[in-house]
Amino acid sequence: MKRVESLINFTKYLRNFNIPSAQSIFVVTEKSATSKLKEVTDNIILKVLPEIEQNGGTDRFTSTISTLLYVLGKFDYTNNTYEQEEDLYIELLKLASEITTKLEQDISSGDDPLLLGLTLKGVLCTPEGTLFGGWIGWSIEVVFE
Repeated sequence: MKRVESLINFTKYLRNFNIPSAQSIFVVTEKSATSKLKEVTDNIILKVLPEIEQNGGTDRFTSTISTLLYVLGKFDYTNNTYEQEEDLYIELLKLASEITTKLEQDISSGDDPLLLGLTLKGVLCTPEGTLFGGWIGWSIEVVFE
């Protein structure tokens, strides 16, 4: 396999990755995310373009692909209570669970040629506050070998 072919394939997969319960958009930088989120009012998934790290020589090398997904909801601290904030975090965590479940199912099924050869190495789900101009939620770092 060519050195970045797996990254090309995973990027194509991620571009089309969606779950029925939330809109999603592709972003590259914090500035592009902030710009794209200006018109959004519902919960949303931000899909950050993936990256690849490769180690080894020409004859033999290993690759690790990683990406971030943000599961976000708009939250105004001046007009909402702490209980409403906690409820939103829980609602968004349920979306994060849907995302990781779908990724695991898509990889383990072997049905998608864009995912062939990838193994899910790890998932890190972290709470995030006040991102991209008033959004809260979760970042999900996903790593594949």
